[in-house]
Amino acid sequence: MKLMLIVGTPKARRGRVIPISKATFIIGRDSTCQLRIDSERISRQHCTLHLIEERAYIQDMQSTNGTFINDERIDGVAELHDGDRLQIGPAQFEIMIAHPSYLSSVEEVAAEMLLADEKKKDSCHSTEKKKAPALNAGTTTEHTPLPATLKPSPRKCEVTLSVVAE
Repeated sequence: MKLMLIVGTPKARRGRVIPISKATFIIGRDSTCQLRIDSERISRQHCTLHLIEERAYIQDMQSTNGTFINDERIDGVAELHDGDRLQIGPAQFEIMIAHPSYLSSVEEVAAEMLLADEKKKDSCHSTEKKKAPALNAGTTTEHTPLPATLKPSPRKCEVTLSVVAE
């Protein structure tokens, strides 16, 4: 199983993917957290993500302002599901959970796209004139979310997110 957070706010970084690869991943303001959110509405150790036996859980660490899943404040530990909306202070994320069968099919598609891209590169060296391919046709996008530093939010309080390399 692969767990990812997709940034919803701050808007400047909407869509950015933060992979969660540790079994225990702490979110908060403290410098020891794997994801730091610089906001007064975030506790030092606000919440923790847990990966246990192909399932993902979130635990609120008795934060002052709470941790919300799908607009509902959680008390203690709650299971996360693909597509859930997570709110931690002013920061919002969408939960993405990919299971091994899904990942292998994605890897197969990515491999096919890479092969197609290699064939295009080889054909570029021929002396024949060919029509240029459409932009982004047959290419893959590589996400490199570490380190992720997000700019301040235009909301009432400023937010800066940063992911610590493992």
